[in-house]
Amino acid sequence: MQNFMVRNGVPMVSVLGTWRINHTVPYPLDALVGTVAEYITSGRIFDDNPDAPQPFFLKCCHLTHGSVLSVRSFHRDDVTSSESQRDELRDWLMRMGMYKSDDFERPWRRTGNMITRSLSPGFTVLSNAAGAAGLIEMKIETIWGRAYLGWPWLVHPIIRGPMPHGAVGIDHTNYTLYGGGVLDNQGVRCAWRLAEHVACLVGADEVRVDVLIRMGEPGVAEGCLINKVSLTSGAYYGYHTHHAAELWRQGHERKQFKRRQSLAVVPVYEQVYNGTECTQIECSAFLAGGCQLLV
Repeated sequence: MQNFMVRNGVPMVSVLGTWRINHTVPYPLDALVGTVAEYITSGRIFDDNPDAPQPFFLKCCHLTHGSVLSVRSFHRDDVTSSESQRDELRDWLMRMGMYKSDDFERPWRRTGNMITRSLSPGFTVLSNAAGAAGLIEMKIETIWGRAYLGWPWLVHPIIRGPMPHGAVGIDHTNYTLYGGGVLDNQGVRCAWRLAEHVACLVGADEVRVDVLIRMGEPGVAEGCLINKVSLTSGAYYGYHTHHAAELWRQGHERKQFKRRQSLAVVPVYEQVYNGTECTQIECSAFLAGGCQLLV
């Protein structure tokens, strides 16, 4: 996903390093872990990126669901001060590298595992993307290239019952944050537009796009970055669930989409678009079959 976004010029968090086992890197897992651990615990990752804001975020490329807890943040002192810290990081990397995806929280566990367990181990480190006033992640569900709904994540737990004062939930119509603040409309607009642009680039019938809104940034264009996408979102959508499923179903039943001819030659994750092939205008014409999809 990272490489696809970079190739297509999508604004995203700065990548400070990525290491993977693939056909070009045939060495075993312990060598991969050793390389990553040495680069971090020696402090070289900080020396090579002196202007990158901390904490940094270490993610596992091959683990795609939140239940694994495969993301961790760290400052320099967290990983370089003692041998025990360095050993703990190596143990964590090895444990995550050996872990085989098991998406037990999803009803499609068995089918999904067949796909995710084929992924080769890998790790990536990202810089801190927070703006002057902090950071909010907005998860936006897109269907046929259009954003259907979105909500700020981890501002307050999403629950099925009445939400406490100052919280935000799927059942709410505004973006009131925990503590009483209101999410800036420019940030929401930026996230919405970016989600739809990414949905068009990906070309899927449904994809959840997770966008980081940099609080306190002055301009809409600079105010949001892509964090990740999910093709198997297990989020609770409340009374939106039926309508979202209906929109998805109708598109397939009516065949209101067209296939990308280029997919016969180049897989979607290796595609590069010139900027005119995927626009909001293209995706706004859902009923006219305007979106080019990979299905």
